[in-house]
Amino acid sequence: MVQDKQSAFTKAEENKVQVKSLKEEMAAQKKKSFLWVQRVSELTAESSAAKEELARAKQQARDEAEQTQARLNAAMSDLASMEASKLAAASKVESAKVQIAGLERELAAQRQKGSIW
Repeated sequence: MVQDKQSAFTKAEENKVQVKSLKEEMAAQKKKSFLWVQRVSELTAESSAAKEELARAKQQARDEAEQTQARLNAAMSDLASMEASKLAAASKVESAKVQIAGLERELAAQRQKGSIW
């Protein structure tokens, strides 16, 4: 009976040690879980911030592209206007040349008539 008591006492001590070990392991797991939750929260926050920054950068790029397109359209319009003015001026020059040639022929004819008289 003494031996049974001793065996039961030993078993109880072993159980106490095992319970203590399990409590320590559980505390370590809780700490590890807390650290993982904390890290996941940080990563989620970083991811959200990165998404917001990316959205801002995309919008800025779109805005800049629209502004550049507007400037390009204005420049193309100015170029077309200048080209039209250039063609109109060239047409006026040709018309003036034809008129000058006609006047020169008329002048030559008048000179010839004047030298005949």
